[in-house]
Amino acid sequence: MLLKHFAVITTCLLIFLSFITVSGSTLSNSRQFHDSLKIFYPRSQKEIVFDKSKLASQNVRLIFNEFFKQYSGIRDALAYNDAAGAERYAVKLLDKMRSEAPVINKDNKDVRWDLLDRNYDNIKKKISSQGSIADQRFAFSEISGYIQTFIKQYGLYDKTIFLLQCDKDSRYGKGEWLASDTVFVKNPYLGIVNDTVCAKVNQIWKF
Repeated sequence: MLLKHFAVITTCLLIFLSFITVSGSTLSNSRQFHDSLKIFYPRSQKEIVFDKSKLASQNVRLIFNEFFKQYSGIRDALAYNDAAGAERYAVKLLDKMRSEAPVINKDNKDVRWDLLDRNYDNIKKKISSQGSIADQRFAFSEISGYIQTFIKQYGLYDKTIFLLQCDKDSRYGKGEWLASDTVFVKNPYLGIVNDTVCAKVNQIWKF
């Protein structure tokens, strides 16, 4: 099943990230439809400029830029109701985190990265659960919460990102997600066949 791997992988990502709190033509047509909606949403007044001296090194922040790219892939896939794509980017995020753990741990001496490395093989083997697109979106809402904490701790390099929210569906908690722009808004919780206009900017983060 297309959804088999995603549910377990996202669950394992959540287990690890919780420690931080210290197909074809139809999809193509859908993307063309959504990308035609060039909508700009007013920015909130809460702008946060992060102090670089309190964040990780430039090299580590560049690595987190790559993590954010994989996270964005999950977000966009869910916006297009692309279960296979969401699974693919979840795997990429997991693999990227594991491969970069030694570099990050060298600078920060954080045992949580050792934990990820020790459990990596088990995570890859525990691919047995099934889920729906709704399950994926719920998992994404949880990942988004942990990624927020993750990025606040380590930082990004030379990026401005936006914390957006759509609280139209209470199944997905706060309904928050991170994005690098507010022009082409892709709603990961409702998908393009629903109300993609449901989005507001809560915060602007500058690194």
